[in-house]
Amino acid sequence: MIFTTITMNPCLDRREYLHDFIVGKTNRPYKTTETAGGKGINVSRELVSMLDVFKASVRTVTFAGGATGERLKALLEQELGVREAVTGLTVLPSRYDTRICTKLVTPFGVTEINEEGRLSEEELSALAEVIADIVASDSPQVVFLCGSFPQGVDINVENSLITLLEGCGIPVVVDTSGKALVESLVASPSLIKPNESELSELHGAPFQSEEELVDFCKELYVDNRTEVLCTLGEKGALFVGEEGVFRTLSHKISACDPTGAGDAFLAAFCYAKYADGKSAKESLDFANDYVREKLLKTVK
Repeated sequence: MIFTTITMNPCLDRREYLHDFIVGKTNRPYKTTETAGGKGINVSRELVSMLDVFKASVRTVTFAGGATGERLKALLEQELGVREAVTGLTVLPSRYDTRICTKLVTPFGVTEINEEGRLSEEELSALAEVIADIVASDSPQVVFLCGSFPQGVDINVENSLITLLEGCGIPVVVDTSGKALVESLVASPSLIKPNESELSELHGAPFQSEEELVDFCKELYVDNRTEVLCTLGEKGALFVGEEGVFRTLSHKISACDPTGAGDAFLAAFCYAKYADGKSAKESLDFANDYVREKLLKTVK
């Protein structure tokens, strides 16, 4: 099994840790970290961490440009670099500087400041060779299309990729939001992973009850033949698909940094479902336990 993540709008993810934060005043972090960021990259990171649990390979595909792009590439090579028959890394060039996303981590929560990214249609065409490699492979494949779309890229590109891959029998997992999520459903990917807020936006209004949320997910599955994995933050997660409707409640963990928990949940769920052949319910429970262990490591 080969898992390939495609991140068109990556970022240099900078975390500033503060004991306090006062608006309009000088705030000095006691610690600063930099990591390669973007939903697909986050999913790759989690998948790679599970390679000792299941037998699979992980390929990470993204773009990088400018000085921040060089830093991004160095971090990716350090963390997710090529290990023969296990991991692969493809960083395609961009003339635009890779964006920076800053997270202010305080005892009161995490505040995100995300720059917008940009990519040209010409640069995106380099992705065609990667897709050709995926289609030509004899190994079972799963492809993740994750994150926001950079400026300059037609959103219909996503639909074309989904249609091509699904037409070749390759499951596509989509984790995006807004118009990109709406448009992706036209091409019927195998699975979408919205959170509750993103699902509410797709619904057009907040859900008045969990029953209403479940019914909407059922409609999405029936209309598009796309399974739905909805993460609900502290309330857990919901799966609606071919095997039925399943619900899991999250483990209660205080004083943790929840950043990336949704990406970790998606990676663990798909690893269990596609690589290990677990049922949807078993995969949901596995992902829940995996995220619990991840969040416990962030508790100070």
